Amino acid sequence: MDLPTYEEFAAFIKNQKGNSAPGPSRFRYSLLIHATQPIWEAMHIITCICLLLDGVPRQFKFANLFPIPKSSGLLI
Repeated sequence: MDLPTYEEFAAFIKNQKGNSAPGPSRFRYSLLIHATQPIWEAMHIITCICLLLDGVPRQFKFANLFPIPKSSGLLI
């Protein structure tokens, strides 16, 4: 697998919706979207390291899932 270039990484971040729910870290895409270039460069390096090592730190894998009721849809 080829590592993403910085340009590919930046394009991916720019195309994400900023209204996603944060995980346990309370970190939102909107924070990353508006971050400075040095932050993006650091995140790109971390992403590449994770891909090179073929692993993700255990703390990155934790998530909280909450059901969000919708006003329309099937009732179960």
